[in-house]
Amino acid sequence: MSLQEPTSAELFSLRLTSLSYADVSEAVNRHLVDPPTSTALIVDATNTMGMAASCQDDRLRQSMSTYDYLLPDGMPLVWAMRRRKAAVRSTTAGPHLVQAVLGGLEQPTNIALVGGFPNEHERIIAASAKLFPNARFTLMHNAPKGQIDEAYVASVVRLVEESEARLIFVCLGVPRQYYFAALARPLIGDRVLLSVGGAFLYLIGDAKVPPVWMQRCGLWWLHRMLRNPRRLASRYARYNTMFVYYYARRELTGAGHRTREGSV
Repeated sequence: MSLQEPTSAELFSLRLTSLSYADVSEAVNRHLVDPPTSTALIVDATNTMGMAASCQDDRLRQSMSTYDYLLPDGMPLVWAMRRRKAAVRSTTAGPHLVQAVLGGLEQPTNIALVGGFPNEHERIIAASAKLFPNARFTLMHNAPKGQIDEAYVASVVRLVEESEARLIFVCLGVPRQYYFAALARPLIGDRVLLSVGGAFLYLIGDAKVPPVWMQRCGLWWLHRMLRNPRRLASRYARYNTMFVYYYARRELTGAGHRTREGSV
């Protein structure tokens, strides 16, 4: 299998790239087996929340710009890319991305997971052992309570090195997983890092994949909100509105914007 030439488009001063799950799996395996460079491969399936928040948070935008691939997780991002004449067929859903990468591993691979909690970690290991024979979780590190700073990231990278992990999943949500990845990039050598938010919750059954028709219509967010309206309704109202505002202001009218560092 050969990796197809990716299709990219710029949105909010960030480069979005469309790749199939198979192509992401191929890129990961290629980097794990024979890294083309001595630097890391860093991938994320970003959504409208991350993109909108990057317009208000300089540190977030700068962190996201260090990624090799920002994949569009959400139909609004796909539509925006198509408007830029990018040939994008569909979204890249984080839960499917995780399973494609783990299921596509071509050789036994040590894996570090940063984020989540012990009861989740135990079930992730158990589920992966049944589904993904080449996935070996050698480090499961709890989500931190404090800030994501250089000292914290350096301490986690030392644990990654001790565990001999080659593949790192960061499950810290927006914006913290992006902060982590940007600070970790110069420290992790030629490893592969994917920031995946709560994608592993689907693997262990704590979150449910929507029906296929909702996936095709880009309604993952609606399915999640209906299952947990108290936690998610205000979040989606805020960030979906922010995305529409910044898209209309910057992409349709060409107006500039000011950014500030903040926390989401």
